[in-house]
Amino acid sequence: MMLDLYVRADAWYHRFDPRTKFGLTLLFVVAAALIRNPLAMFALLALLHILPLSSRVPPARLLAAWRPLWPITLVILVLGSFTWGAGAASVWWRWGQVSVGPASVLQAVTMALRVDALAFAFSLLLWTTEQGELVAGLTRLGLPHSASLTLAMSMQFVPTFGRIFGEIMEAQESRGLVIPRNPLRAARAYLPVLIPLIITALRTVDHLAMALAARGYGAASRRTSRRQLRMRRADALALAGGTVVLLVVLLARGL
Repeated sequence: MMLDLYVRADAWYHRFDPRTKFGLTLLFVVAAALIRNPLAMFALLALLHILPLSSRVPPARLLAAWRPLWPITLVILVLGSFTWGAGAASVWWRWGQVSVGPASVLQAVTMALRVDALAFAFSLLLWTTEQGELVAGLTRLGLPHSASLTLAMSMQFVPTFGRIFGEIMEAQESRGLVIPRNPLRAARAYLPVLIPLIITALRTVDHLAMALAARGYGAASRRTSRRQLRMRRADALALAGGTVVLLVVLLARGL
């Protein structure tokens, strides 16, 4: 089972406390939600590429993250460029109530970059944080251990089952599966893909439950941990720097 996206490396971002990484991820998410300028959004997305590359995350991981993102980005760019109604004064193309102009294109670019930045913000967290650290960090933030473990495993299972879906889809297409354009027929045609995926998911959950039971999970009323988290000066500086950048974004947005 490919449950872990963590890239094992002794890099500077890896050495941050998981609570610091949670805080930085939250700052990235808030900044992406507030930025309206496409150039600033592009700069944020570029930063979210520089950080993993400088932390020894292989470029192949970034390319793998782009494979499911580029169709979504393309759809947002195309559909977001159209406006309905009178629209702005400057319009490049108009057909009835539908128009395309520079304002709508810039808004679509910003929206597409925002989705990409959010995806890479969470990917950076998973690439540089071991699953045990995720659980320990969420527990220290106040979540019950069972909820922390469930959330950490859920974040790992989403790309895993996405990859399994792609493998099953390729296997069925090699056997002659064709997905029609009609939505009702397409839903029926996906049955040979969904049934193996559901069986794989149930089998994976069963294996995971047996692994947890074999390790005595839930037997003790009070859990102890060998790994003790400690915030260092670098963590405080990283959070302070991220907060300052977010304040600058807020001030620039208010101008």
